[in-house]
Amino acid sequence: RIEYLYSYKGSYLLVPNTPVEVCLNCGMIYYDAEVLKDIERRFFAIHRNEQQPDRYVQMPEVAYA
Repeated sequence: RIEYLYSYKGSYLLVPNTPVEVCLNCGMIYYDAEVLKDIERRFFAIHRNEQQPDRYVQMPEVAYA
């Protein structure tokens, strides 16, 4: 399980404890399609004010230059 950062047009949703499958040979991470669909559904429900997030977090930003 990992923290997944969903982004859409400059808006973000951090989803901790997201289930993943990891390839034991190469380390590639795979997500189940149903998990990603659920994250997307919850993202849009939050942005339409139909659902409340568990909490809000602040993130620092720094430009790479």
